[in-house]
Amino acid sequence: MFALPISRGLVLMLLSSLIGLVTAETAWSQNANTFSVDEMVQQLKGDGGSAVGDTHTRSLRPGAAAKAATLPETANEPKAREGGLLSLQVQFDFGSAQLSQSSYTVLQKLAKALASGELKNYSFSVVGHTDAVGSAEYNLALSRQRASSVKAYLVAQGVQASRITSDGKGFSQLLDSNSPKSPINRRVEVTANPS
Repeated sequence: MFALPISRGLVLMLLSSLIGLVTAETAWSQNANTFSVDEMVQQLKGDGGSAVGDTHTRSLRPGAAAKAATLPETANEPKAREGGLLSLQVQFDFGSAQLSQSSYTVLQKLAKALASGELKNYSFSVVGHTDAVGSAEYNLALSRQRASSVKAYLVAQGVQASRITSDGKGFSQLLDSNSPKSPINRRVEVTANPS
């Protein structure tokens, strides 16, 4: 049998990388779903209460802060007023668009945020995403059905239907393309758009 020599340092490096990935995924999904209603409102407003030139960032999407760091600085230019993005881990029954009981708490907070006076001049896009288990066609249809389920729930909680659109992307926009079947890829994103 042929054996490759593996240094102890290489093994430790690989283990620490793996632990870092698992920790980042867990922290991301917990962080997104534990926002208060007020934090959701600020995230959706897109300003987070920051003044022009502030560099404070609170991201719900892995890699968003790194991407922002590569953008050119425009501290002397006024910021365009635009909405923000909220990415949540919404749970569904397997292979279905039926919301699981565990998703009601985060969706109730989201409904309160969308119905708040601070967001009265915004409309919202609800976009479903899946992991890469199954065909592209199946996942596209499932992601659209799941986004529609979230929209229906939000409307049932008092958010005006005319302010919400829904769509699905299937697995075309994976958060973790290195692990296409990872649960982190199964999510619903809500974008606020100023009216």
